[in-house]
Amino acid sequence: MYYCIANPSARSGGRDTALPRLLSFFKKQGIPCRLYFTEGPGHAGRLARRIISQSRPADMSAALTCNTPPEHAGSRPAAHADNKPAAHASTPPAHTGNTEPVNLIVAGGDGTFNEVINGIDNYDNVQLAFLPVGSGNDLARGLDLPKNPSVLIRRIAAGKIRRHLDLGAVQFHTVSGIRSRKLAGVKSVTSPDVNSSITSPDVDSSVTSPDGTASSESAAGIPSAGLTHRFVISSGIGFDAAVCEEALSSSIKNVLNRFHVGKLTYGTIALRQILFAPKTACDILLDDGRSLHLDKMLFSAVMNCAYEGGGYRFAPDADPADGCMTLVAVGDIPAPKAILSFPAAHAGKYFNIKGVHHFTIQSAEIRTEKPLWVHTDGEVSYQSDHISVKCLPKRLAMLV
Repeated sequence: MYYCIANPSARSGGRDTALPRLLSFFKKQGIPCRLYFTEGPGHAGRLARRIISQSRPADMSAALTCNTPPEHAGSRPAAHADNKPAAHASTPPAHTGNTEPVNLIVAGGDGTFNEVINGIDNYDNVQLAFLPVGSGNDLARGLDLPKNPSVLIRRIAAGKIRRHLDLGAVQFHTVSGIRSRKLAGVKSVTSPDVNSSITSPDVDSSVTSPDGTASSESAAGIPSAGLTHRFVISSGIGFDAAVCEEALSSSIKNVLNRFHVGKLTYGTIALRQILFAPKTACDILLDDGRSLHLDKMLFSAVMNCAYEGGGYRFAPDADPADGCMTLVAVGDIPAPKAILSFPAAHAGKYFNIKGVHHFTIQSAEIRTEKPLWVHTDGEVSYQSDHISVKCLPKRLAMLV
């Protein structure tokens, strides 16, 4: 039994036919599948949580057989009666106590996959697959997924675990009262108890709401009670997160997506952000005791995969299954020089540039003089001036 969470808004690069092809293949092979469309930011995580907690993967009834939704070729389907058939399930079935693995397909972009992994409380009984139909597709690059959708679909249908991926966890020791433009007012699906081993012992629970999200009344520098976001591609603070925050609500991305070049969004916005993004003092403490101080940090990113930002190879040697991550910190570098370094960074040949520092880590702590945007897999929720990042080895069982 398969479940598929699909983001109908994630469309770029001419891959719009991937989901209908998957559904058609499953139908021909008689593989049961239940499809759920997301309806907005945060919905993918909530769907994943409900599917996994309430699913009954042993139910092989004909009512769950997947059919290609006729309206999928158009815009995102609205919530209406066609959510009732199997191809448009809106409510996961009641829990039956079955312990068979849940095969969960994510059809969308990197952000959709990130929402799903943050919506899952326990990965032990979950087997994930990714059908990339987004604009950045850094996860597909980092995993070296087949570009031919037919090959990828057959791998998913085989139902065999091909690898186990590491996850990263970012703990916000502090949050500002500013939420990102895209996620303002969206309920978080972050599990409050994940990776509690890196929770700060002196946090103040009064600044978090009952669902684990930061209170809207919290101000810059106020402690956050163990708020943790997970990632599989990368997490960054500073310039790269500021680019993501603008891109997530930018009309530029929508325009470029129409021409199947959505990945250019990040480069376009980056040129402006690199000139105006705040550069602040930063102190980084690594797990082996080493430290780094930057007077004017541009950004610090912890990379689990090689690429972020729509194809920038910030960590050319990163392996998402080796139990460690690459921390890249860039600072004390003039803006014009940073701009001229873009081609080298895109090619993954920028470590020799003065002002670029890189380390292999399992955990690190980052403090900045002022709160800056923080992203996880390009998703931006909060600003912070104190975060911890930790590698969680071999957490995701992948079918691709």
